[in-house]
Amino acid sequence: CYHQRLEQRLGQPVEVRLIWHGGEPLALPATYLDAAMSLQRSVLAGLRQATLMQTNLYRVPDATLDVLLRHQVKLGVSMDVFSGVRLDARGRETEAAVVANMDRLDRRGIRYGAITVLAQHNHRRMADVHDFWARRRIGFRVLPLFDGPPERPSGRFELSDAELVEALNGLFVHWIEAGAVVDVVPLSEWLGDVLRKLVGARRPVYDRRREGERVFLVETNGELFQTDERGRPEASLGNVFRDSMERILAGDAFAASLARTEAKTARHCGSCPHHGFCDGY
Repeated sequence: CYHQRLEQRLGQPVEVRLIWHGGEPLALPATYLDAAMSLQRSVLAGLRQATLMQTNLYRVPDATLDVLLRHQVKLGVSMDVFSGVRLDARGRETEAAVVANMDRLDRRGIRYGAITVLAQHNHRRMADVHDFWARRRIGFRVLPLFDGPPERPSGRFELSDAELVEALNGLFVHWIEAGAVVDVVPLSEWLGDVLRKLVGARRPVYDRRREGERVFLVETNGELFQTDERGRPEASLGNVFRDSMERILAGDAFAASLARTEAKTARHCGSCPHHGFCDGY
């Protein structure tokens, strides 16, 4: 399989991470989650593997918590901290329910990380966002709102590039002055890149041809994409319900995808003075 081929090429162990993503995976029945995750483990038996899940954590029955524990699922809780944006089907704010469910995770010993979307509704309060997660000793990822599918009504949440940069700069200063008690991604990654540049410590740059794929995005219909090409049917690498990985990797669509990646790298990284201090990914 692809996993084994990649281990042979790299000469080191590789972990397969199966990420359950949106809609909302915890809306599925606990019995379904249990059966599907058991099938995952069976299919990947003998390989290093982990199951991750991105969730809004709005509704989590006890039976579902049992499944998460049994399969050692690593959770990422998506919460913007401030109310008025994420609403349930009846238009009610969800934050209080999410906080209560995080308390339940804590009591059950289920570890989790967090993602906070940076957008119009909270960009002036990122220090407060930091302090919320820091009080819980939870590291978090800041995800600037980016262009999404046309069905996503994001117009009233969008920020300019200048506003995003200003918000991230302010968050960085607050994070450092607060003692960096929790990990804030991508700020911690970028700080590492800057420090490497200052001391001249170069690092290997990611190369898809040499190192293989870090992420495949699988649509519900089986179509396979690079994460930055989702929503472009012409960029599909193949269909995992129809094609073997051997056929996909040997196909013209995959070769064209590699060429697009290399052209993008040359365009954005070729003359960058920081090239070789970040990993290029």
